[in-house]
Amino acid sequence: MNKKFNNLMITMKFNQYTLCFIFVCILFYIPCSAESLPNADKHKKYSKQIQTEILKIVKKHALFYHPINNKQNIKSYIKSLDSFSDYLSADEYSFFKSSQKKKYVGVGLQLEKNSSGQMICFPFTGGPAKLAGIKSGDILISINNTNIQNKSVFEIGLLSKGIVGTYVTFSIVTKDGFEKKIRIKRAELSSSSIYLKKFDNLSAIEIRSFTLSTRAELKNAFLDLKKQSLVIIDLRNNPGGDMYAAIDCAMLLLSKHKTIVTVKSKDSTETFKSTITGMKKKCEIFIWQNDYTASAAELFIAALTQNQRAHSIGKKSFGKGTRQEVFELSDGSALFLTTAYILTPSGMKYHSVGLEPDFFLNSKETKTKDYVAFQKKIITRKMSIQEKKIPVKLPKIRKDNLSNINKVNTYIICIDQWFNSENAARIFSERIVQSDQNITNVFFQQNQIEGKILYMPCLGPFTNKTTAENSKKKLSKKLQNQLKIIHLTKLHGP
Repeated sequence: MNKKFNNLMITMKFNQYTLCFIFVCILFYIPCSAESLPNADKHKKYSKQIQTEILKIVKKHALFYHPINNKQNIKSYIKSLDSFSDYLSADEYSFFKSSQKKKYVGVGLQLEKNSSGQMICFPFTGGPAKLAGIKSGDILISINNTNIQNKSVFEIGLLSKGIVGTYVTFSIVTKDGFEKKIRIKRAELSSSSIYLKKFDNLSAIEIRSFTLSTRAELKNAFLDLKKQSLVIIDLRNNPGGDMYAAIDCAMLLLSKHKTIVTVKSKDSTETFKSTITGMKKKCEIFIWQNDYTASAAELFIAALTQNQRAHSIGKKSFGKGTRQEVFELSDGSALFLTTAYILTPSGMKYHSVGLEPDFFLNSKETKTKDYVAFQKKIITRKMSIQEKKIPVKLPKIRKDNLSNINKVNTYIICIDQWFNSENAARIFSERIVQSDQNITNVFFQQNQIEGKILYMPCLGPFTNKTTAENSKKKLSKKLQNQLKIIHLTKLHGP
């Protein structure tokens, strides 16, 4: 299955200030006080003013910009930019805002769209959808016999509306390819994002999604577990949530000045660092992840693991690493727009690539009991990061000026990206080296920019141009958007 999330990590702009939303994707709920909900206006005619507003915003902010053509209306144009961008009518947007309540009526299900347009289900533990038989990874086909193909998550949210005690029928296709109809009873639910669990004698904090309340809930959870020397943070099937909430949660567990994440738009780069001293609890932290751990959850994992505050266990994560912003328009409608890539502390893009865990779990081991057994094995053996399930021999990395390896007919590949620390460059380099066994060494080119020493990883050397070109091609294809540009440099002798 092609897995590219439409989980929106958003910043919402109202006049001159910023507001972060709890959830972006509709969770199949309506506010408890709502008497009725609007129908989506499918064939709206857009005023010239609104069209001008939209096109101006898109041209200025869209990460994947292309001009509109004469055959497209506004909604189809926005959707054509990338699979994560969307336009909401005033009614749809009003419904979206009203649905961000502490309590809601629904089935306890978060929905995400992949790049193929399929809607992937993520039921909450203990919720009506989960109890009825919906599983993470199931593909939604219809609601009450209405096909949801080509509909946005917001339009689908409207289809699922209802009141407490009534039923809604979801048609889904399971991961095994079987089509099912599942009848789910709507219930009043709370939006708590964290749950404490016990697996034998292991304490675990399950984070379902990152919301505005998650930081406070996470702090209380750690206080409840203050006597524990080891704590598990379970992020399996966590589709993300609010980017800024994930940053706040990471800050809670990191020391001051640690890099958490970098947000790179087409015009600017902003790095978020910890501005406070986190909790002084010295427990060891393990994070559980799987192939449905995505977006803000991946941001949180990278922040903790690359700052050596936690180890990760499980499967390679989903790979959703772009940010979406919400722009409110003058007529009450809104534009959801992809505006930036999300980079890990080491400077790596994980979008469409995912994050590999420190400890790999066998592909057939997917149940909680498998994670528990593997966790205990790690504790018993006191495994280190180097004792991965799939060990990789990394070449020696040394810091050099490129002039030190100047030789006739020597070729190297330089990554067109500067890092603000040797350690960040090292982490990035080691991940790249794993992709090509022909690389025998890594060199760091140094440069002083605005008074700061920066590092650029260069790979090689290669003794002939053909080998270097082949490695360059292989790296470009395999790493895809982890690298901005890979350029080949020939070093001539004196």
